[in-house]
Amino acid sequence: MKGKYFVLQMVAALIIAGTAVSAPKSGERKSGSCGAEPDARIEEKAQTLCPVMGGAVDKQIFVDHDGKRVYFCCASCIDAFRETPEPYLEKLHRDGVRLEDAPKDADKKTT
Repeated sequence: MKGKYFVLQMVAALIIAGTAVSAPKSGERKSGSCGAEPDARIEEKAQTLCPVMGGAVDKQIFVDHDGKRVYFCCASCIDAFRETPEPYLEKLHRDGVRLEDAPKDADKKTT
């Protein structure tokens, strides 16, 4: 009987300790908590990887999309991006990538 009581005490102590460790600090939100605000801890960075294949970008291969310049590793990735740009743009955003503004006088064509 003492063994069962001891085990129950240990389980309760672990649950309480786990809750205390995982609880957010005052004024801090846990990742994945409700709310539409993005996690402020994500640091924006310049694009260095192709959103389609994940390789290093070639600054000579790009598409200007909705006023932003998106770089790719190779010309074949442009077609995949043009078919469905949203998933690739969402991935860049999730990864904290800040796209460059397309030049105001840029043509609508791909380089």
